[in-house]
Amino acid sequence: MPQPTASDLHVDGLLTQISVGYIQTDANFAADRVFPRVPVNKQSDLYATYDRGDFFRDDFQIRGTATASAGIGYGTGTDNYLCQDWALHIDVDDRTVANADDPFSPMEDAARILTQKELIKREVEFMSTYFGTGVWGTDIVGGVGFTAWDDASSDPIQNISTGQETVQGQTGIMPMCLVLNTLGWNALRNNPDIVARISGGATPGGPAIAMQQQVAAVLGVDKIVVTHAVRNTAQEGLADSFSRIGGNNALLCHVDPTPGLMRPTAGMTFVWNGYIGSTEGRRVKRWRIEDIESERVEMQANWDQKVVASELGYFFSGVAS
Repeated sequence: MPQPTASDLHVDGLLTQISVGYIQTDANFAADRVFPRVPVNKQSDLYATYDRGDFFRDDFQIRGTATASAGIGYGTGTDNYLCQDWALHIDVDDRTVANADDPFSPMEDAARILTQKELIKREVEFMSTYFGTGVWGTDIVGGVGFTAWDDASSDPIQNISTGQETVQGQTGIMPMCLVLNTLGWNALRNNPDIVARISGGATPGGPAIAMQQQVAAVLGVDKIVVTHAVRNTAQEGLADSFSRIGGNNALLCHVDPTPGLMRPTAGMTFVWNGYIGSTEGRRVKRWRIEDIESERVEMQANWDQKVVASELGYFFSGVAS
């Protein structure tokens, strides 16, 4: 007597509780975790600057009897920002929505993908703006100015100290934020000198696990920001080519989380709040396009990532071999 087979009794369908997508978490990206966001009302404008040298001279003098005090002046200037208008959209047609089975959700999927695209673009621009030679007050190169941190003979603790001393000696401000990518972070947390200092304070026989807070304490900085962001540099239709956005570099810098008058910080992200109404510098919009029977989902972003005090940064290139 014939018996029904498994394929007779079950037709494969889509699982509704899981799907496989490649959305990187916000924690992968450094652009929003380093420099402060400054909401602005206009797309472009000026901000005031002062002559750094005028603040550090020893000008006080003894005043003689019945004489005027010694007088000084100080230099001022301006710089500008320009919030570019970045945008990208996905058109979701009515037939696609009507035919979609769980777990597909075309509208929500479009918003998630566009949000990811904006994060990638912001990270790319962050690295292009801040991670390069000739940007900051001091540049040093691995293998020339210092030994790469994945070399057992390297001394990242002294390298960071030298960077801090250099910046502090030129500005009176100690840089306390270190930004680097996955390769640099792995080189640091596995560096023998750092591991030895951390394990020296651990419970005997316990594991020496180099967490970010512990490594920061050993290096004498307040904050370590690691970018794990990855992008595909290949054009659509070509073979994928994945790479880390951060590059093999590190930036030691001073960050003021609440910038204000006469409060220097190495960099700022100006966001055009006066236009898009968001202090994050981004928004998702959706509207109907009837002639193509679709809903357009658009991510719009208006920001300018800018170096505002180059002397407050110290740049390491080639931190891992």
